[in-house]
This record gives sequence, structure tokens and C-alpha cells, in this order.
Amino acid sequence: MKLPAIHLYPGDWLRDNISGCSLAAQGLWLRMMFLMHDSDRYGYLSMNGTAIPSESLARRCGCDSLAQYESLLTELTVAGVPERSKEGAIFSRRMVRDDKRRRDGATYGRKGGNPILKKTINHTLKGICEDEIEDETSVAAKGSVRGVPFPSVLDTPEFREWWRKWGQHRREIKKKLTPQMEEASLKKLASYGLQTAIHIVEFTLEKGWQGLGYGPATQQNSFSPKPPTPKIPDAPKPVAVAPLHEIFPCRTKP
Repeated sequence: MKLPAIHLYPGDWLRDNISGCSLAAQGLWLRMMFLMHDSDRYGYLSMNGTAIPSESLARRCGCDSLAQYESLLTELTVAGVPERSKEGAIFSRRMVRDDKRRRDGATYGRKGGNPILKKTINHTLKGICEDEIEDETSVAAKGSVRGVPFPSVLDTPEFREWWRKWGQHRREIKKKLTPQMEEASLKKLASYGLQTAIHIVEFTLEKGWQGLGYGPATQQNSFSPKPPTPKIPDAPKPVAVAPLHEIFPCRTKP
């Protein structure tokens, strides 16, 4: 199926050697490109596998004479614009390159994409998927997030679950744990004991921090409920007192 349109890049045309040729030579090359576009071998001035004769090209490109055609073609050749195949057929490097890219794209599209890119992308996706699967299963299967064994004091289902959540949090913020970092963190957490270690991880997740908050979380008031504030008793209500003249009535004169 022949393409309905030709790719013409004005910027490339103006930057190419063709722009230094005469206007007549540029017009000849443009007409030759039209013939290459309509050729049975895209980008080549050939017919049935053989080069089109110069007389035919001169006539089909609108030249006044064969001498004019050969003079303009010589100008283009000196400028390095056209190329010739082993069979002597004139062709355009850019048109042949574009046609190859288009055909490769169509072939790759039917096969699911460029095999070189597919190999790289599939390898990357495979690595990501394997890493995610390993992150999800390694805690239960072989130890911590990166395969580091848990210290005996922390090797409990409760801490394993909190440590899995911690590893998930680190993945979400794109700060995955390295084996060396995890080993050092577990060793330090083990020194605090099981319950304090759980509180440290829980407190850090609650705050959304990147690193474990050893200092704030190990403070007693960071994870333990505060003691209730003592209630100040209400002030005693005032007692109504009878007036003094009623308590101590004055004697009246006789």
C-alpha cells in the first residue's frame, strides 16, 4: 500500500546541502522526490528493479532538455544531495531511512513492540515485580524485609507484622531498606526489648517519618497514656447566715 503523503521537513530542508543549490536544482530534486515517493521501491528512482533512464527522468521532472537535467543533476551531486545504488538508481537517504523506520514500526507493532526495548522494559518490569513479590513474602518466608534474620527477642508474629508495615511504608516513600540498614535497625531495636521496639515502629508509622524515631518514641509519654489530671474539688458553697439582730436581738427600752 502506497503512502498518500510525503514527509517533508522544512527545517531539515533549509539546513541541508539542498538549500545551497540553485532554485532550479531544488525544484528538480523536489520533483524527483515525488517520483521516489510513487516508485515501487520507496525512495528510489527505479522501476521493476532497474534504474529509470535519464531521458525519462528529464521528461517526467519537466526539464526543457536532457542537457538541462544533467546540468542540474550534476549541481545536486556536487552538493552531496542524491545517492546512487549499486544498480545506478538515484535515491534519497532521508526517504529510505524514514521508510525503514515506518516498516520496522509496523512490524514491531504486530509483534508487540521493538524487541530491543521490549527486552529492556520486560527485564525492568520483571525485576520490579520480583522485588515486590519478594517484599510481600520474605517476611513470612525467610526473615525480614530484605532477608535479614530477626533477633530472637523480636522474632514474634506481632513484631513481624509491624516490621512488614514498616517495609511497606519505606517502599511507598521510595526509600527501600538495604540489608545493612535493616540489620543495624533490628539490632538497635532488639536492645530496647520487644514492647519498646514495637512502640518505636508504631510511633514512627503514625508520624509518617522516613527513619525510626528512637528518641521520641522511647519516651514514656510518647506512647503511654498520660496520667489523669487530678480534679480540683469545687469550692464550698456559701452558707446562709441569719442577720445578727435576729441572732442577738437588742433589748428595747421600757
